[in-house]
Amino acid sequence: MKQGLIYLQLLPKELNKLVVYLIVELLDIGLGNDPETNTIYKLTFSNESTSTLSNTLGTPMRNGAGINNLSTAGYFVCGYGANNWSNKYQKVNYSNDATSTLSATANNQLFVNVGMSNGSTAGYTTNGRDGSNTLYTNINKFAYSNETRSNLSATSPKGAEQAGGLSYSGTAGYWAGGFDGSVGLTGMWKLNYSNETTSTLSATLSTQTEGNGSASNDKSGGYGFNIGGWARNTATSLNLIRKLDYTNETNTNISATLSAANSGGSGVANVI
Repeated sequence: MKQGLIYLQLLPKELNKLVVYLIVELLDIGLGNDPETNTIYKLTFSNESTSTLSNTLGTPMRNGAGINNLSTAGYFVCGYGANNWSNKYQKVNYSNDATSTLSATANNQLFVNVGMSNGSTAGYTTNGRDGSNTLYTNINKFAYSNETRSNLSATSPKGAEQAGGLSYSGTAGYWAGGFDGSVGLTGMWKLNYSNETTSTLSATLSTQTEGNGSASNDKSGGYGFNIGGWARNTATSLNLIRKLDYTNETNTNISATLSAANSGGSGVANVI
């Protein structure tokens, strides 16, 4: 589906050093396989330079979700690796680039889930698929203060995989698109951080989209962007950039597009 692409799995940005951490996976189309990796790449925003950390993930993984505790740490949640689906939280400490695997675990072993973060309070992951092709709607909450995981009583309004996640810190998390096992999706969903309830937005994506990247600007103007993706109904990768206005929850396609259509990417944001 994602032919000839580099797949970027995000370990989210670090605000003090202005860096972002990436796990890079090259899709092996010939074998129909997505190889796992434990390598972490660091992008420094100030000069747009990259480096490879000497520290690695404890277990090579692919297709997990990223959540971010502002200037403290990033976490890679679930994924697939070592011939099994994972429920692990793997951590990168931003102060010294050290990595560790936490004792806390998600309540299901799955991959292609989606993550959102509410500042330095908590990270949330939802959706995803396990080895039996079961799609999940439960929402895992990860408290950054003590690195414990709990389940919300609220659930995702739609079971899906490969959605794009956005966060309007302090207010709400959003996820959009994905695949429900039958068709590609155009829906957009919301988690209200204040009372941890979920809802379905009236706004939708302009076309079926899965494997879309995402990035947020919640400091100036309050916008999130869903970038690229795969349209299953037309079997094409997309170059579209969709803009979600957090203030009124409307979604539009902006005139700018990607220089090349792609899917299976991740977005990063330098927000300080």
